[in-house]
Amino acid sequence: EICACLVGSEMCIRDRCKRLHDAGYRSYLIPGPEIIHFVKSSSTSQFSRVYNTASLMYCIEKENSHLKFFLFQIAYFLLKIPLLLNIKNIRKEWEYISSIFKYKQYLVK
Repeated sequence: EICACLVGSEMCIRDRCKRLHDAGYRSYLIPGPEIIHFVKSSSTSQFSRVYNTASLMYCIEKENSHLKFFLFQIAYFLLKIPLLLNIKNIRKEWEYISSIFKYKQYLVK
């Protein structure tokens, strides 16, 4: 069997490839394929921003020690603090930024 489509962040793709390999499947890199988006390729909705951050945190947590993951969360949080200067949307921005630490509540089991 072949899994032809792996979509997501690079970290999550590596996680899926590792799980497939551990299950006895082979993976192949096929150079040259190109993705063409005929419509807007990324969403700017609040749900999308929060969910993508939660997904990123989940994948990084799985591949790193607790200390490395915590340090990554702190660094990522510090990089996002300027978003809080947008007073008009401070509640939305805080929800987005806090998903760095509360990411598990946004992921469906």
